[in-house]
Amino acid sequence: MRMMFVMLGVYIALNAWVCWLVVRSLAGLPLVVRILAGLLFLALAFAFPLFEFAHRRIPMSLTQAGYWIATGWPTFVFYTAIAYAVLWLLCRLGLPLLDAVPWARIATAAGLAAAVLICGYVNFTIPAVREITVDLSAGAANPRTIRVAAVSDLHLGYGITRERLEGWVRRINEGAPEAVLVSGDLIDMAMRPLDETQMDEALRGLRAPKGVWMAPGNHEHYSGLAGAADFAKRSNIRLLIDEAEELAPGLTIVGRDDRRNPARSAPAALLDRVPEGNAVVVLDHQPHAVDVERTAAAAPAGRTFAFYGHTHDGQVWPFNHVLGLFGLLPTGMNKVGGIDAFVSSGLGLWGGPFRVATTGEILFITIRW
Repeated sequence: MRMMFVMLGVYIALNAWVCWLVVRSLAGLPLVVRILAGLLFLALAFAFPLFEFAHRRIPMSLTQAGYWIATGWPTFVFYTAIAYAVLWLLCRLGLPLLDAVPWARIATAAGLAAAVLICGYVNFTIPAVREITVDLSAGAANPRTIRVAAVSDLHLGYGITRERLEGWVRRINEGAPEAVLVSGDLIDMAMRPLDETQMDEALRGLRAPKGVWMAPGNHEHYSGLAGAADFAKRSNIRLLIDEAEELAPGLTIVGRDDRRNPARSAPAALLDRVPEGNAVVVLDHQPHAVDVERTAAAAPAGRTFAFYGHTHDGQVWPFNHVLGLFGLLPTGMNKVGGIDAFVSSGLGLWGGPFRVATTGEILFITIRW
């Protein structure tokens, strides 16, 4: 909670500073123009809470643009502030850039930020497809294998539309997985766009003989866990909320509820339900190091693989470099105790459609047990 207040304070300060720069750059224009510019800036700064309040009343045809403006504005302001600070510093170092026209420096900073976001949008639309092998056989003479697709953080909703989802479904099917694993945040913030565009129909297009399996994320709780569970059922997705089921003979899949639920089962209690000798795949959403360590302490060493999401790898630079400050494991494969723990960078996004210095991903895993 304290970190949320810090981030809110930083956001307000950045908006106030950039707004002041914009209004000051319009010094030669009539006062009414400067006031209108300030009011427009204020509306954009508070666009997200306004969208949160109004999204159920906005026509669906306008919601994607509204959502992206509301959630993309913080990223735009952030990069505008960085670009302006760099230009200002270059001037102080003796490179008089863009001083002739009052509005030139802030306009250039905004243009540079827009260019970064355009590149970030293009990058977002091209997720990486990665192949890895996980060995849970513990030296068995005749191990079996299964090929699964693993994704996280699709964030289906106002920003991630059915059209984009259908493209992801096609790409997953091209990889011919026997099962699909989802480590939370299938849903973004509301059920309305999923229901009105029948995204469950698109998800039923996933071809996986051994099914689609999912653990809930924090956004399933935000949007309403009961509604999320109903949507998963209609989508032919097996939602595991503190449950364990056999994916294949000798291979158990465990789905842990998100840490938004303080009463969720402890890892030891969940793993006690796994038949002795079975290899284990754990689906959990948030890769907090303390939680992963507890899972590793309770899991059979050398026979457990845990799959996480949530972080989006920071989504935009430089947040991909500070995840450890929040107690989160880094993106990619981590060895924790005797288990392999993979943190996915996610497939969709929360907020504006930008990935800057990060990449979304679909993971195909060959599991040997």
